[in-house]
Amino acid sequence: MIKRVSAYEARTKLGELINLVYYQGMEIVVERMGKPMAKLIPIDKASNKQPQQLLDLAGAWDNKDGQIIKQTAKRMRAKSKLIA
Repeated sequence: MIKRVSAYEARTKLGELINLVYYQGMEIVVERMGKPMAKLIPIDKASNKQPQQLLDLAGAWDNKDGQIIKQTAKRMRAKSKLIA
């Protein structure tokens, strides 16, 4: 479940919001003037996303022409496996 809060509410109720995220698995979107600015998510979900983001970035670079980019993408893929 996703809950949306203002930046002011996030500042004044941070401890309460952290409890919702940690104990209930809720995701909190912090908005400023109606625009999403940040997201609080459970730590176990955050650690799983980082290697996938690296793989996505490496895949985007791999589609470009040039040997240096392809070599960099290959190294990034190899290093992301070490993180996971």
